[in-house]
Amino acid sequence: MKKDFYLTRYALIIKKLESAPATYSQLEDYLLNSFEFQDADIKSYSIRTLQRDIREISNLFNLSIHNKKKGDNRYYIESRPMMEVDEYNPPLPHDSIVWLFLLSSHSLSMYYFYLYKNIKMSRNYKFHNPEGLYFISFAVVGWLDVFIRNEYKEILLESLRFCQKNKGMEIHAWCIVSSHVHLVFRSIDGKKPELLIGDFKRFTSKAIIQAIKENPTESRKEFLLDFFLKEGAKSSNVNQYQFWRHDNKPIELWSNHVINQKINYVHQNPVEAGLVFRAEDYRYSSALDYSDEKGLLDDVVVFRMFGF
Repeated sequence: MKKDFYLTRYALIIKKLESAPATYSQLEDYLLNSFEFQDADIKSYSIRTLQRDIREISNLFNLSIHNKKKGDNRYYIESRPMMEVDEYNPPLPHDSIVWLFLLSSHSLSMYYFYLYKNIKMSRNYKFHNPEGLYFISFAVVGWLDVFIRNEYKEILLESLRFCQKNKGMEIHAWCIVSSHVHLVFRSIDGKKPELLIGDFKRFTSKAIIQAIKENPTESRKEFLLDFFLKEGAKSSNVNQYQFWRHDNKPIELWSNHVINQKINYVHQNPVEAGLVFRAEDYRYSSALDYSDEKGLLDDVVVFRMFGF
């Protein structure tokens, strides 16, 4: 199915079930005949996919859907959402027109569709919660394969160690591959996470460029420095060389499922790139820490899911 089409599926399922309970066959027929499915040219929807979607709706929206009534195989919405704003639930929309529409329609599906799209589109790429746990990725300009040399990876590791010890960076997962870095972290000493990452990127940018200049075995020295210089000239807030892309794409991780998903994504990156067969065989990541062994960084906070 299309990327992010699950959002549409969730909204349609809730919309159907808030009007009346429905069997799998009725839900399948409703979805496949919807404009959204037909426009996406989707011609099948399995019971397995429905069960997975129901689990995700429950995890994401605190909404229980089940078909456990004796002698009745229809799916029901069992509980309505908690509308209060707390550390787990993002604030409701402030726009008065949206409020009036949601309140007058009494539509769970529209509320959830708006709410989740708001989370995905507006909150994904900003550090909104200074105490939140975040997944971020940042890449070298042009996605150049700078980190094929371990000496440049070691500069990143030393900087991460410094941030752990002196800047309150709590690291839950990390991975350095040839052109980019993945990190799951939180700021625990009151420093804004965007400032913490900004400091890290500024220091490592200067240190790696200096290391490239001073490396007598760097065969691509002229190419790399010229590329970074040209990229810096394109940006008004860069004095000379630009090493990192400006975007970090921070995503706040606010459920066990999403945390586990992102950590697995971080560790599977070298596997997907064909560098190793098993995540824990890759030296420059925290996958080893998640295999009950010691990785290159000290004090990695290993995330564990309990009760699942």
